[in-house]
Amino acid sequence: MKPINKPPIETVLAYYKTNWQAPHAGTSVGAWLACLCPFHVEEKASAAVNYETERVHCFACGVSLDSIGVIQREEEATFVEATRIAESRFGSRREAIQQPVPRKRSRPIYGASRAGRTGGTVPGRLRFRSDYRA
Repeated sequence: MKPINKPPIETVLAYYKTNWQAPHAGTSVGAWLACLCPFHVEEKASAAVNYETERVHCFACGVSLDSIGVIQREEEATFVEATRIAESRFGSRREAIQQPVPRKRSRPIYGASRAGRTGGTVPGRLRFRSDYRA
């Protein structure tokens, strides 16, 4: 797994949104700190920022981004371009990207039943009219 350059969310938001004020520790809800959304105008705090996961989430407009996502949104750049911008503009802080959890393969929706695939019948079940006769 190749590490990527992921600058602190506070630094990225302060760079692109000059009027955004970083929340104080007194506005905490767990690890999330309540703040005004940097992506739309509002009077009440509807967003939260988490400095541990380096994410910002707004409950009003539905935006949920990390620092690379903010750069992609503001610069209208691809992921690769955004990582290059982050490295050149904010320095390098390497962090590994988590790999997705592999999903368990499910049964096919179409096709034969379990009994049909094995060629036999399911024990204890009557399948045909002739099975009811003694």
